[in-house]
Amino acid sequence: MSKSETIPVQIEAEKLCKHTLTVTNNLNNFPKKYRFTLVDRIVRISFDIHDDICDANNSYNMEERVWYIEKAISQCRKMKFYVRLCQEILRPKCSIEYWDQLIAGIEKQLQNWRTATKKTI
Repeated sequence: MSKSETIPVQIEAEKLCKHTLTVTNNLNNFPKKYRFTLVDRIVRISFDIHDDICDANNSYNMEERVWYIEKAISQCRKMKFYVRLCQEILRPKCSIEYWDQLIAGIEKQLQNWRTATKKTI
C-alpha cells in the first residue's frame, strides 16, 4: 500500500467529520450559546482526529507513525467525553449512539493499527 492511499480508518474519520458538522449545525440540538465553547471544540477535535490519521498514514518513520496514532486515540477519548457531555446537558435530538459508535470504531481501529505498527519497530 502506498502512503497516498486512503485507509479504512481515514474513511471512518471522514464520516465522523461530516456527521459532526451536520449534527452540530442544527441550532435545535446545539443552541448558539454553546457554539463558541462546546461545539467549536467538538468540531475541531473531529478534524484533528482525521488530520492525525492522515499524518500517521503519510509517515515512513514508524515511531512518528505511532506518535500520530496515539495522538488520534487521545483525541477520540476527548471527543467521547464531549459527546457524552452533550447528551447529559443538552439532550440533543440526534443520534448520539451513532456518533459514539463512530468514535469508538475509529478508536478501536487505531488501537489495532498501533499494535501492528509497534510489532514492526
